[in-house]
Amino acid sequence: MRVTAYIELREDLDVDNIDISSILLNNTIPACAKPTATGDYDDDGIPDLMIKFDGAQVISYIQRNLQASKPEEKFAWVTLTLTGKLKDGLDFTGSEAIRVILVKST
Repeated sequence: MRVTAYIELREDLDVDNIDISSILLNNTIPACAKPTATGDYDDDGIPDLMIKFDGAQVISYIQRNLQASKPEEKFAWVTLTLTGKLKDGLDFTGSEAIRVILVKST
């Protein structure tokens, strides 16, 4: 299983100039070299770069970093931060808080 992310840069920067090998999720999980694709996932007229991460690594990271305030809660929040570089060395970063469904062990 893989987790998909979409990177959209400022309009004056080209997502095709992103160094895929520099992309990390939360400074620990590298982006997969393939598959990648350029498109416009959110239909806003600005190109996006689709990348993938190893799903088991992402799930493991999330499980270690849950922010549930009460044990009986059904959901928790985790902030994921993506960092990388353009081929000219310019750094970029972006973060998003995601809500995860907590599954109780039986």
